[in-house]
Parts: sequence; structure tokens; C-alpha cells
Amino acid sequence: MTLTVSLSNPQPALPWLTPGQQYRVFLNVPSPDGGDPYGLLAIDGATLSAPVTLLFTAGAAPPDPYSGPPTMSFCDDILAPIFLRSCAFTSCHGMAQADGGAPVLGLDLQTASGVRATAVGQVADESNTGPMAQTVAQLAGSPFGVDMAVITAGEPGNSWLMYKVLLAIPEAADAEVTGADSGVSAYGQGLVSPVSAAERARLSDYILGQSMPYPAPSQAEPSPSPLTTGDLERLSTWIAQGAATPSSCR
Repeated sequence: MTLTVSLSNPQPALPWLTPGQQYRVFLNVPSPDGGDPYGLLAIDGATLSAPVTLLFTAGAAPPDPYSGPPTMSFCDDILAPIFLRSCAFTSCHGMAQADGGAPVLGLDLQTASGVRATAVGQVADESNTGPMAQTVAQLAGSPFGVDMAVITAGEPGNSWLMYKVLLAIPEAADAEVTGADSGVSAYGQGLVSPVSAAERARLSDYILGQSMPYPAPSQAEPSPSPLTTGDLERLSTWIAQGAATPSSCR
């Protein structure tokens, strides 16, 4: 019968074993006369026949069990680092211009209320190719994406926005600004692009219009920052989690 001896930190509040460090465990035999009380002693009084010395090297602590992706914050993970940084220009999907102009395709990504009113559950203008469409566009002979919503809560794979952003080449991961100081979750940081150039070319046969973000909206505004793969992962996760938008962002 195999018996197991478990060692535990005698002072849990303090550091204990160091990964990569070698340690020695000495299993003593109690003295028959009781002079040395330390050692292994079975419930029936049996002991080891002789002292035993064990050598081992401490390994790294096991990772915490995976509990799923963190909950995305619309204000911190989506609006500020993605929509405002890359989409919400007055010549693209920002606030209506002073001359009465509206956001491109009626899609307002500058505020929580704008996203809620024009994107979540709203048929994308470019996908509006079904029988009730005001204008009919040929979608490479395929019914894919017909009347698909810009954002379908809970379904990133059924959200036109995800296909639009996948058309663009993502920015390098080291350009991401994440962490506690920024408020942006580091979830997805360091991933490589899952979409090859050939796949983007095939995708463009089914998804109308330009990629998002479009490289240069106007001469009067700075060129929008390309999304990173981490941005794409956070955006997809937010949609999968229900695409919740608060009443406002501070």
C-alpha cells in the first residue's frame, strides 16, 4: 500500500518554496527512549527501519483553473480603446456633423446610447440585401449575411461588425495599451492574427464595403488606429457576453 506524505507551508502568509530550487527532506526515526520525538510514527507505533533523506526540485505553482474569459467592460474595454480610438471620427461613425450630416451608414459608435440605438440588434446597411431591402446588392451569389445585424447580442459569429473588422490587418500586439493603469483588460493580448491574407481576400467576396477601421477618414482628422488581435478578442467576447451597454460612461 502506498502512503503519501504532504508538506505544507508552516507560515502561509510568507513565501515558501522557490521554483527551480532544490530542497532536502529528512524523515527521521523517533528515538526508542523518547529522547527525540521527531520522526514518522504510525498509528500503531510502527516507524521507519532507518532515516530517509529525499531530494527534490520545486516546480512552478500550478495555474489557477480556467474559469472562462473575464467580463468585458463596455466603457473600458470596448468604447474607449476600440470605438473611440479607431471608429468614432466625425467623418466615419462619430457624432453627426455640425452641418447636419449623420454618421456613415447611420452607425454611431461614439457613445453607449449610439451603439445601443444604431448597432445592437440593428440590421447593417451593407447586409440589408433581403426581400425587404430598399436596394438590392449582389453578395457573390451567396445568401451569407443577408439582413445580419451590426451586433447580434450573444452571437459574434452573427454580427456584421466582426466580419468588417476581420477584413483589416490587425496591429502588432506590442502596440496594445492594457493593464490596471489603462483600465483595459489584457485579455487576448499576445495572440497572433487567426486570419491569413488569403482568408481576408475570400471574406471580402462576401462582406460589402471597406474594412473597419478604414485607413484614412479625412485629411482633417488623424488616421484611425488599426485594431490589435487583443482588441478583436475583447470585442468578440463582449458581444458573446450579451453586448451590454450602460446608460453612459464616465
